[in-house]
Amino acid sequence: MMDRCCSRHDSVSLAEKYVPTLRSTSWLLIFLSQIVVGISSLVLPWQYLIILWFCVVSIILCVYKPVFCFLLICLSLIPAFRTVEFVSAGIVHIRPTDPVLLVAFFTLLLAGVREKRIAFQKSILDIPLLLLLGWVTLSLLWTPSAARGVEHYLRILAGFATYFFTINLIRTRNDYQFAVIGFLVVLVVFCFFGIYELLTEGVKGAIEAVQGPRLKVGGVQAVKSAAGDALGYLLNIGFIVAIPLYFTTVSKRLKSFTFIAIIIMSLGMIAAFSRKSWVALFVVIVFLGMRHKRILLLSMLLFFITAIFVYLAGPPELAEVVYKRFSLIFVPAEVAIPSRIVTWRAILEMVGETPVIGHGVGSFFVLSEETGSPLVRAHNLALYLLMDLGLIGLVLYMFLLIMLLSGFYEFSKRCIDERTRFILRGYGAGFLLLLIQGGFRTLGLYDRIVWVYFGLTVVFLGLFFPSEEEKYKPTKL
Repeated sequence: MMDRCCSRHDSVSLAEKYVPTLRSTSWLLIFLSQIVVGISSLVLPWQYLIILWFCVVSIILCVYKPVFCFLLICLSLIPAFRTVEFVSAGIVHIRPTDPVLLVAFFTLLLAGVREKRIAFQKSILDIPLLLLLGWVTLSLLWTPSAARGVEHYLRILAGFATYFFTINLIRTRNDYQFAVIGFLVVLVVFCFFGIYELLTEGVKGAIEAVQGPRLKVGGVQAVKSAAGDALGYLLNIGFIVAIPLYFTTVSKRLKSFTFIAIIIMSLGMIAAFSRKSWVALFVVIVFLGMRHKRILLLSMLLFFITAIFVYLAGPPELAEVVYKRFSLIFVPAEVAIPSRIVTWRAILEMVGETPVIGHGVGSFFVLSEETGSPLVRAHNLALYLLMDLGLIGLVLYMFLLIMLLSGFYEFSKRCIDERTRFILRGYGAGFLLLLIQGGFRTLGLYDRIVWVYFGLTVVFLGLFFPSEEEKYKPTKL
């Protein structure tokens, strides 16, 4: 199955006979685009000009090296950018994350024209994704609010597009290494910025800088921010990529960089103040450390460095805030997450009305007010799927996960290289992250962090799937 579904050499040509025509008119399109940009500079507001110039410059850079576009996708995952809005009209909001997908589309199109072949990569998730997208589209027929349903549907399409662009922008092993290192660089730079703000502006200023202005500090709920959860989950993904890379790379420079990245991301986890992310990181370290004891030693070193930072280098109130936030992990759910408990009970009552097909895409945003729910998001992946898409949607999502797990199984059967199996185990830890984070967050079909994880996993399975020769070349850590 993996040979058929996961091979990166197996691609589908969609427009070979039209490529020569596209190539011959590419210079004309470039000339016309310059005219359009010039005229637009005279008539468009500055918000639209920023988007336009960003797209033009980014496309020029990414066409020559498409994997650069994946770094833009990684940059768009940073939670702070979600609070910035270029254009806002009703329920439609254009943020820096949206033009990146437009850049990715034109990057693939123009790169195909340059290579005289427009082709898309197959993957083991193609069938589950088509079935899931088809059901989401069908659910628009019975959603209680057409406007909210369409808005939610477009966000889901953006999530699917993120996965699609990820597997098509990374096509070689060199591209994969470049993408992984670039992903870690983005996280390191952002975490370093947060640590600097933490040292200079204090706890509140740092979290506002890293997560955006939506923040509460003090009292029992030390910090409450959806952006903090997103930052924590993004760093969790960074750890499952960085830790295997540190123990498998033979390059001393890359090993040093990865070690520094792990330390800085550990300090960056403080600014997230996300309990579920802390628990998820602990579970990942234990999961990976069961087979590789050196990871447990590394985790002890990270804990020591983080403790020193919290109690000595950080601002005076940091230790108290971290302690209060951490202590909430061990209190009853009714005390730690009372709003979510009420919301989950309300969702279960609504799911009982239409358990098979759900209430339609984006329905909970509307029905939450009628049920008295204090939250407008489900904050639970399974309940979100049941509420919007019913049992059918939940089964289709499970089918997607089963297909991905089958890819892991086929890979592990053939791979005897210890380094590659270690990296595979790291991506396998992503399932644990999905279970933990999805239990307390709405990791919905629109969450692009999840789709980047799925994309990187599928890319790794495809690029490093052992050939007949590689099956008999074991390498130990």
